Amino acid sequence: MAFALCPAVSYFISRRFRRRQRPWGAFQALQAAVIQLVLLALVLLAVTAGLPPRLELTFGTAWFLLLLYSLWGAVDALMGYDFRYMFIGDLVERVSQANLGRIHRSNANKQNDRP
Repeated sequence: MAFALCPAVSYFISRRFRRRQRPWGAFQALQAAVIQLVLLALVLLAVTAGLPPRLELTFGTAWFLLLLYSLWGAVDALMGYDFRYMFIGDLVERVSQANLGRIHRSNANKQNDRP
């Protein structure tokens, strides 16, 4: 289940951008992490929940369409466009802005070491 690693990788990419004070990259990577968590939840629900066949098909179709939508977002971000996912974009932006305002522990230690 290699797909389960994707949200974690995207989250760590977002943290890396945040540490470098790059808000656009942090926002795009955090959006990718959230959408990949949603994709993972749909896959796990369709595969392990023992749903009726029609409901499995519905979740599978929703997963596929959401996968295409996330690929569109990835290509747009790769080309430098500001892509905002429907339904989650505003929430992720608020979280990303709040995270950018936080002082990272390693930066706080460096500031305390200075005379």
